Amino acid sequence: MRFHTTQFSRAVAVFLVFGACSSGPTSESEKSNASNSSTSTEQPVELVATLGRTSVHGTGIEPGTRAKLDKAIAAKVIAVVDQFVQTSLVGPLEGRPVDFDGLLTPDVATRLATGKPDRSVLTTEGIISASRVHAELAKVRLVALTEGLGSISLISASIDFDATLTSDGTQLTVQHVGEILLAEDSGWKIVGYEMTVTRDDGSSATSETSAVVTP
Repeated sequence: MRFHTTQFSRAVAVFLVFGACSSGPTSESEKSNASNSSTSTEQPVELVATLGRTSVHGTGIEPGTRAKLDKAIAAKVIAVVDQFVQTSLVGPLEGRPVDFDGLLTPDVATRLATGKPDRSVLTTEGIISASRVHAELAKVRLVALTEGLGSISLISASIDFDATLTSDGTQLTVQHVGEILLAEDSGWKIVGYEMTVTRDDGSSATSETSAVVTP
């Protein structure tokens, strides 16, 4: 699948702005329904991506109407989002290596290769080992872009992940907030992302780093 036309690039730019507005701050009700775990890292961090609201925008969708994403497509996409969450955010907290096999397009895989700056924004690799972890993941909201005739060209999936790690009296809070962009290419794959990671250890060393890649 190629994403090189000027028309599509402009559509993606508009879509990203809309997706950011739609995915906005997570409400308290959504947070209370988020999957969560408070456990030792010697045990599984039981966190599962669950589907929240869906919507479709673009050609053929009447302004002011709210079209929902087809359930079969939503189910396939949320499965990929869950796989991303397990390998990039949950896995490292359990001491497992990140394995993006089959999840990314070649361009994105290059950007997220070991040692690349964006990898630290989209994964929990390299943070402190912890005796206890409390993690939450808000329901995933899907915003789809259509170019007409019922085809879906791009889907934005919100990521709102929080983890608090405790070790020997030291506490670190990690937040990954943003969205990953997916397109169908022999299965749904991640073709871009817009993510910010914030790490706060209660000192002036708090850091915030962002990364953006658009198809």
